[in-house]
Amino acid sequence: MKKLTTKSKIWLYIDGVSSRDLTLASLTNDKVLKRRLVKNGTRTEKFLPSLMGFISKVKISGLVVVQGAGSYSQIRLVCTIANALAYAYSWPIVEAEVGETCDKIGKKFNKRNFRKLILPHYSGPGVG
Repeated sequence: MKKLTTKSKIWLYIDGVSSRDLTLASLTNDKVLKRRLVKNGTRTEKFLPSLMGFISKVKISGLVVVQGAGSYSQIRLVCTIANALAYAYSWPIVEAEVGETCDKIGKKFNKRNFRKLILPHYSGPGVG
C-alpha cells in the first residue's frame, strides 16, 4: 500500500452511494478543481457516460471512492466500476466514508493507504 506524497496529482472522487445522485469531482490535496452532480446518476445508463465524459477532460492519477450505506446494487456498481478503472489505468484507489465530502477529503490524503482494489461495505436491513 502506497502513501500519497505529492500535491501535484489530481484524484477522481466518486460518490454514487450517498444518494441516487452521482457526485464526481477532480481534486488535489488542497482544493476541489471541478465538481459535477448527475441527478439519478447511479442508474447504469447515466453512470458510465457521465463518468467517462468527466475523466476525459482531466489527467487523473488515482481514485477516491465513497462506499457503503447505499443500496446493495449501488454499492456493487460503484465498486465494480471503480475497480475496473483502477485496474485498466493502473490508478491507486482509496475508500472514503459516507459523509466525507470532496471538500474534506483532500486534506486527509497523506493519512490514507491507497490500494489496487476496494471491497463493497454493506450495511442496513438484512446485513448482520
